[in-house]
Amino acid sequence: MPQSVLIIGAGIIGASLAFELSRHGASVTVLDSATPASAASGRSFGWINASFYPNAIHYRTRSFCIPLLAHCEGRRWIKFADARF
Repeated sequence: MPQSVLIIGAGIIGASLAFELSRHGASVTVLDSATPASAASGRSFGWINASFYPNAIHYRTRSFCIPLLAHCEGRRWIKFADARF
């Protein structure tokens, strides 16, 4: 019988934990008071994008780099497998 797990918080830690536990057969339920990644995880400066930069050179440089990151070795995208939000 699979373990039932309740995770409080749908930020990067809660979502990652839910993903890993569900991959290993646990029945996972994630509860959050808002939408996933709407608090600290959704406001991190640890991401790459080309938004919010009025400086054209900065915008073009970041836009150029985004597709290059798709080829970084070891990249792993999070997929939610049987996690309920």
